[in-house]
Amino acid sequence: PAAPYDLQEPFLKLAFGFMGITDITFVHADGLNFGDEQRDKSLAEAESALQEAVKTW
Repeated sequence: PAAPYDLQEPFLKLAFGFMGITDITFVHADGLNFGDEQRDKSLAEAESALQEAVKTW
């Protein structure tokens, strides 16, 4: 639902694409300001996604 408001990913894709880098994986850590429990859950999910992304390098 918030995709129309996301200006970071399109800009980064454009900037890196200009340099020839097109294989980009974004890892999101959303909800970090919604309390400790939500922050910890979001960070754990992001860390897991990073570990999976690193396996493909």
